[in-house]
Parts: sequence; C-alpha cells; structure tokens
Amino acid sequence: MDDLEGATRALDEVITRLSGAGMFAVADTSVYIEHEQKLEDLDFVPLLSIWEDPVRILVPIIIVDELEGVKRRGDHSG
Repeated sequence: MDDLEGATRALDEVITRLSGAGMFAVADTSVYIEHEQKLEDLDFVPLLSIWEDPVRILVPIIIVDELEGVKRRGDHSG
C-alpha cells in the first residue's frame, strides 16, 4: 500500500505543478534542428505571440525519436 500512496502523492504533485498559470506548447522537430538559438536560450513567448508566462514546452517521444534519427544519420538540414 505504501507504493500506491507514494505514486498517488507523486501524481498529485505533478497535477498541481502543471495546473498553474501559463501555456503548454509543442515545438516541431525543425525548431530543435534549425533555430539559430539553443533550446535553453530560446524565448518561446514572442515565438508563440502570447503574453502568458511561463511557457511549458512538451517534447513528445516522437520528437525525441526523430531527433535521434537525425543524429544517427548526421543529417542536420531538417
């Protein structure tokens, strides 16, 4: 039962954290490959033409898979 209670607490914490102000966004693979700024330096607010802060970037596993494929091929042109 301790495992279930721990998992429930962890899920509640994630829900609380993600329920706050701000906006969720998903960047296309090309943003990670072609944008002149590194991801950690990118300011997504003006890119999305929004006024909400913070912007939470979601990275679906399909994007990770595509980036891994680009990395393996050595193809950085998009």
